[in-house]
Amino acid sequence: MKSIRIKLFLQIGVLIVLLIVLFMSAYSLLFEPIYMAVAKNKLLNQYRYINELERSEYDGIYKEFEKYNKGFNVDVFILDSQGDLQYQSKEYLISNDALETLGVLPTYPETLPSFFEVEQEEVINDNVSFFWANDSILDARTLNVIGNLNNGDHVILRVRLIPPEISIVSTNRFAPIVGIILLFAGMLFAYILSNKFTRPLITMNKVATELSNLNFETTCPVESKDEMGQLAQKINVLSNALKNAIGTLNVRNNELENQIKEKIKIDENRKQLLNNVSHELKTPLTLMQSYADGLKSNVAKDLDKVDYYCDVIIDETEKMNRLITDLLDINRIRFGDVVLNPAEFEIVSFIRSLKEKYQQRVEQESIQFSFEPIEPTMVIADQQKVDIVLSNYVNNAIKYVDDQKTISIRMTQTDQNVRIEVFNTCSHIPDEELPKLWDSFYKVDQSRDRNLGGHGLGLSIVKAIQEADGSGYGVQNQADGITFWMQVRKGKL
Repeated sequence: MKSIRIKLFLQIGVLIVLLIVLFMSAYSLLFEPIYMAVAKNKLLNQYRYINELERSEYDGIYKEFEKYNKGFNVDVFILDSQGDLQYQSKEYLISNDALETLGVLPTYPETLPSFFEVEQEEVINDNVSFFWANDSILDARTLNVIGNLNNGDHVILRVRLIPPEISIVSTNRFAPIVGIILLFAGMLFAYILSNKFTRPLITMNKVATELSNLNFETTCPVESKDEMGQLAQKINVLSNALKNAIGTLNVRNNELENQIKEKIKIDENRKQLLNNVSHELKTPLTLMQSYADGLKSNVAKDLDKVDYYCDVIIDETEKMNRLITDLLDINRIRFGDVVLNPAEFEIVSFIRSLKEKYQQRVEQESIQFSFEPIEPTMVIADQQKVDIVLSNYVNNAIKYVDDQKTISIRMTQTDQNVRIEVFNTCSHIPDEELPKLWDSFYKVDQSRDRNLGGHGLGLSIVKAIQEADGSGYGVQNQADGITFWMQVRKGKL
């Protein structure tokens, strides 16, 4: 790339030199006429301003001029019709005699001092004229406006032409303009160079993009023998090599991808099953431990109570076996490998029995647990799956109930379905989080606090069962808590 950089540096250097020469020439030719036009315009504006003033207003003249006399050191002298000085902008002019010494006319326009050599006069009208003069006292060439005022006075406005300080100020004024001109010139030059030098790079970039998309039909045009041409040729060689290699790899990659997908599916299913089993066995194990501790502590004082405790432990043991089987079924349900076993049963008594199973636990935790049934109704559903769904709802309600400690099971019905709701008092879950509750392993944070949306795997199991059965389910915020609901179909076999 060295030859390209050398060419670029040389062309930029030549262009910069040409721009500097052009700027200096234009500056020399245009500065003086521009300055002269500006000076004449300012002097005329100042004359018009003074012409509107009364004598009592003369003291404020120079303060007004300072607002727009940037870079123009204007001398102002006002004389009455007798030639007496009425106003001066230079405090060292203190007498009429000094006026004559410094080149100010004592009267207008009858006499001129000998040191005031007029070069040129330009009459504006009967009252105002421009004078270009050489002033030997000031040792400077001046532009003067001499005019009559409406109140009978005479005014003389004088400015030096192109003194050193004016050149500096003017140069500072024009520097930003020149900088902008050079900036645009540089941008134009950069644009031209970029088109010239980047066009083959853009073409190679397009070819490289096509190569990244595995399209090997496009090639780079080789337009020169320099570094750009060599790079284009190497890209074409690389394209052909990749085309041959990718063709071979695609066949092997497809085979490997199928194997990987199958392995990932097996691993995910195994992980899902393990997590589900761990989650669902917690409750029966807790109940069994509780009743076993009661037996060990001689809480059961009579034989009937001992039998009851043992029956609960046996029942929960059997339930664990059923849960393991059911979780395997749930996993297969998701993949459509298992069909549910619907049966006819009476739903009210079923829910009442479910509620009684949790009665001891809610009493221990001082929870108000109510049930609002409908009249006895026959439904058709897989009873074990309904038990799993409602158990998940009740377990979550007990776990996440707030200080009001209120849980209720409510039932409503339509012509086709029975709706079962499990309500508990708690803080609201954000509405945008509600649809995510049914996702496997979803939780807002590590606390798994239901108020924050963490409900583990139980609700994903509910989702799998209800969707496999084609029945509705959902969750909604209430005024003082949250309600999870499910539907079962009414009817008889």
